[in-house]
Amino acid sequence: MAGIVWQMRIAIRSRREGVAALLVGIVALALFLGRNRWLSLVDTEMGGAAYDRGLALLAAKPQEPNPYLDRALRRFKAATALDPGNAHAWRMLGQLYITLGQNEPARQALSRAVQLRPNQPLYWEYLGDSYDGLGMSQEALQAWKEGRAGLQRQDQIAVNYIKLADAHIQAGDPLSAIPTLRDDVLRADPDNLFALATIVTTYDRAVGGKHPLADPYRQAIQFPSRACLRCGDDPRYADYSARAAFDLYSSGYWDAALVQRVGEYWSAEGCPAGLLLARRLSQSQPQELRWRELLAQALVQAGQPAEAVLVAEGGGDSSSPASLRLRALVLRALARHTSASEDWQRAAEAFLAYHQAAPEDLLPLAGLSEAYDRLGQATAAEQWRASYSAATEGADLQAAAQALALSADAVALGPNLAVNGSFESWKDGLPDAWVWSDMATGHPWNEGLFVGVPDEWSGLEGTSAADLCLWRKEDPNLEPARAGFWQVNPQTKALAEIHLQPGATYVISFDYATTDTGDGGPTLYLCGQNCRCWAGDREFPATQGQWRHIALACGPAEAGDGPLQPLLRLFRPGSVLFDNFAIRQATGVQR
Repeated sequence: MAGIVWQMRIAIRSRREGVAALLVGIVALALFLGRNRWLSLVDTEMGGAAYDRGLALLAAKPQEPNPYLDRALRRFKAATALDPGNAHAWRMLGQLYITLGQNEPARQALSRAVQLRPNQPLYWEYLGDSYDGLGMSQEALQAWKEGRAGLQRQDQIAVNYIKLADAHIQAGDPLSAIPTLRDDVLRADPDNLFALATIVTTYDRAVGGKHPLADPYRQAIQFPSRACLRCGDDPRYADYSARAAFDLYSSGYWDAALVQRVGEYWSAEGCPAGLLLARRLSQSQPQELRWRELLAQALVQAGQPAEAVLVAEGGGDSSSPASLRLRALVLRALARHTSASEDWQRAAEAFLAYHQAAPEDLLPLAGLSEAYDRLGQATAAEQWRASYSAATEGADLQAAAQALALSADAVALGPNLAVNGSFESWKDGLPDAWVWSDMATGHPWNEGLFVGVPDEWSGLEGTSAADLCLWRKEDPNLEPARAGFWQVNPQTKALAEIHLQPGATYVISFDYATTDTGDGGPTLYLCGQNCRCWAGDREFPATQGQWRHIALACGPAEAGDGPLQPLLRLFRPGSVLFDNFAIRQATGVQR
């Protein structure tokens, strides 16, 4: 029978099969089965084809009517009516109901499927999903257990155990939640931030200090791993993670800088936990500019710039440079979203106000150039572009002129020898021609958590490369933790080697901005000890959120100087944005 069924499925689904093959399949199946069972199988297969097309349409155009899902529903209902013993049809009907968000009909259909074929794990998994949709955690967990769905439904299993534990927390008895969190949630998801945070904070609160039973979990929350901060594939997972992060901050386990970096990381990764956490922080301290900025950034990255503008303009202090900067950023984000002239006009006015408050920052120069370009005001745009060029390209020419002992108008800079120095091209979470260098993984380095992400929120224009250090350990017997972006050869993927021409002078330049990095900033590594000017890491000052330009010149290069292998990185907690990295040869010119 299995062979006949398979022939029938091929005949129905493949347009390449001829009419004769289809007739052979129909006759063979009709002879083997009764009429109703045969028609039920046909309806199931036709429903399956419609369901596949319906899922494709739903993914591409979720707001449009979906006739394919309607057709599939009619087919599956007909199949189960013709043959109530068709377990596959019941399963498909239940799965479709889950897709439609109708969990009670799904439960009924899938219960029938598992009655008919209790040894089919997939049927139990979908039954568990229907129970989950109905909020029936115990039943969902039992069904998933029957379906051996530990890996396929890891996040859903963790979330439902958390729901059971949370019932005790909401009832004012958090100690009773600990066994479920410890024995069930952490067994399903060993790095679950909510479980770890709740166990530690609950035990410690019970004794008004450090409870010894919390000690096995304490380091995991003080130094959260990347696995602790993963988004999860269940929407409720993000909500519990945001609750945990807020609790760790409000209880003093995390400081403001760490919880901000966590929120920024989540938002950059597109995780809803970033916006959820930012809302909690902002609601708890509505006048705190740090949280308003975090919320505005999360809203922009979630595609809600209009609400971000309300957040930015809702604070008490609107005249500080940081407040003016925030307002300019959200208005630029809104204007980019709407392309409306009135929004670009407001953005231009905001950047002008910020420029007057922070004249050394490159951001308003780039912002005003863009805004006036979009407004069609070419003269004003060129004026601000010239100011921006004087602060960047002009600084590069001055560095070259000093190294060559010439005037700035007597030097020229060659093409950029670095690839994708503007960080505009990204693939798989990394800028093209750059690799993530993580020297924070343990011996011989200290451990730390650094992440590299693209940033379009607070950059000069387009995309910048953001290097976030959430935390680092400081064992004096180990090398400092550090991480950053290392240039690679786009073809070979090996570390890039930019060879120096003997006798030539080179200018290295880039733009950067730091936040919460203390009294230091990022570093630039170019080569080892075999370079006169470029050996080792060179650290640059912190900028407190403002964009600065760096221009360095060295020469003449000597034979034997090692090739340059650019590495932009961070050694300390906080964040840094990089943009417009360039290595260019400087030459004298005759005017």
